[in-house]
Amino acid sequence: MKIDFPRVCVRLIRFISADHGQSMTEYALICALMAFGATAGYKSLADGVSEVFNHISATFVSAFATGSGGSGTVSGASSAAGDGH
Repeated sequence: MKIDFPRVCVRLIRFISADHGQSMTEYALICALMAFGATAGYKSLADGVSEVFNHISATFVSAFATGSGGSGTVSGASSAAGDGH
């Protein structure tokens, strides 16, 4: 197989001198900036989600701890132990 070096050189020079590569570089920089901004925003988003999860968890714990009778134990646990049966 014979390679036509002058033709390859001409295509390489056209590729290097073309300005469409500049717009691709700009798009890559914009994407990198957006990715950096999103990554920086995840920290505050994660803190907010954690705060909401902890609030919901505490609400469930306090609701189930009081129980329906207000004894603060799991239903039926204290009455079975106190009867001596």
